[in-house]
Amino acid sequence: MIAEIAKNAASRGQRDKIDPIVFRHKHEQYMDGDGAYWIGGVYAMLGDKKQALAWLRRAVALGNHNYPWFQRDKNYNNLRNDPEYQKIMEEVRDHIEQYRKAVAAD
Repeated sequence: MIAEIAKNAASRGQRDKIDPIVFRHKHEQYMDGDGAYWIGGVYAMLGDKKQALAWLRRAVALGNHNYPWFQRDKNYNNLRNDPEYQKIMEEVRDHIEQYRKAVAAD
């Protein structure tokens, strides 16, 4: 529920409508890759590139390598041309390729 409200408010640039608990989380202490990804999306929609990228890096570090979803997730659209975002996406793409090779070898 908090996630949906936060995403809807962020998509309209309404930071003040987002539960403050969302912003109290620290990416370096967060342990859920999916949660880190959605928090990053909130920051991305709000235009906070630094936080969005930090949360995205954390999501990837925690094993969230859902490259197909990342490629079409509109929440991150304003970061697509950012060199750091592209670097993270290359890393995720590499993980997917490694998974595919491992599965093919089995």
